[in-house]
Amino acid sequence: MLIFLFFLFRLREQIELRCQLQLEDPSWLLAKLNSDLFLVGGLDISFSKLHADLAVATLAVINVTTLELVHHLSRQVRIDVPYIPTFLGYREVGPYVQLVHEFGTSYPHCMPDVLMVDGNGTLHPRGYGSACQVGYQLQMPTIGVAKNWLELRTYDDHPESPNDRLMRRCYLFMIIWQLIGPILKRILSTMSSKHSYKPLIALCRREFHEEQNAGVIQI
Repeated sequence: MLIFLFFLFRLREQIELRCQLQLEDPSWLLAKLNSDLFLVGGLDISFSKLHADLAVATLAVINVTTLELVHHLSRQVRIDVPYIPTFLGYREVGPYVQLVHEFGTSYPHCMPDVLMVDGNGTLHPRGYGSACQVGYQLQMPTIGVAKNWLELRTYDDHPESPNDRLMRRCYLFMIIWQLIGPILKRILSTMSSKHSYKPLIALCRREFHEEQNAGVIQI
């Protein structure tokens, strides 16, 4: 009963916080997109196969122009929240936020301009996936990068929206070109869909050619 009430509260929280997300790009970010000093950080967490409550969270920062590793930080963490679909953020975001704060304190000159988070963003039943949660708590631009397509509705009962069709086309396109995963990207926090593809394409440029980039952009 307590678990049910806990997640009922979290469900309402997701809906409320979704309305507070900033989905427009700030001017400083637009200016940084084409800069040689544009830094992107990647956040991921890996769980122990022997101890379900132990994991290692990592933040790696890359220079988008050179694709060189600027710095990275890993920390072993203990996770006491169970995995519940669509509530992943409440399991992983705490270690992410703590890691980014530690990174910023220790290596302020290496702080990323944008964070890429292993998880969904607005592609979420309540529009507030784990990557949105990271962006909101840190007040940083973030991009969600998920390994799998997340179905949001029963298509027999509800017709696809233009946005659904767009994402499905993007997903199929990326499968065809065999990108990493394949990659699914969605906007969160302050990174708009108009520009969120740019760091993704830059970081994947060894995987496909420039003429193929246009296909992704025009989808």
